[in-house]
Amino acid sequence: MHIKNGIDLLQATPGVYMMFNKANGRVYVGYSANVRARCRRHATQLRMGNHDNMKIRADCALHGPDAFCFVALKIDSEPAAIEILSGADPDRGYNLMVAGRWTKEASFLDTELKLERAGKYRRIGTHGKRGTVSRALLDTWEPNSLGT
Repeated sequence: MHIKNGIDLLQATPGVYMMFNKANGRVYVGYSANVRARCRRHATQLRMGNHDNMKIRADCALHGPDAFCFVALKIDSEPAAIEILSGADPDRGYNLMVAGRWTKEASFLDTELKLERAGKYRRIGTHGKRGTVSRALLDTWEPNSLGT
């Protein structure tokens, strides 16, 4: 049996899983009542080029859907796995939400989009493609600092 992305090895049971980008080492950690089915949905979105997560979508366009593989984790807590694997670190992961709360990066991107739509902001510089925010920029930004 040839295993391309690891999905065939996953069980159709509840659990925590990781999507790993072999090209750059970034991870996404999730929980599902059916890990195999959820990872198949991720793989389908990758092949179609329409993944919900803009950072995953951008990396898939750059590296292709075959750059991603899936692994079931032997841990019961999704937030703990995100912490251990740095899934919410903008430089190492794709997670934009942890324990029901948006990360600072996700809050920044949401505020940026709302300001753009209101005509109060125009994106310039290296983060021109949505989903890429420099660590230096995030470190200087405080949520709600613009009254949004």
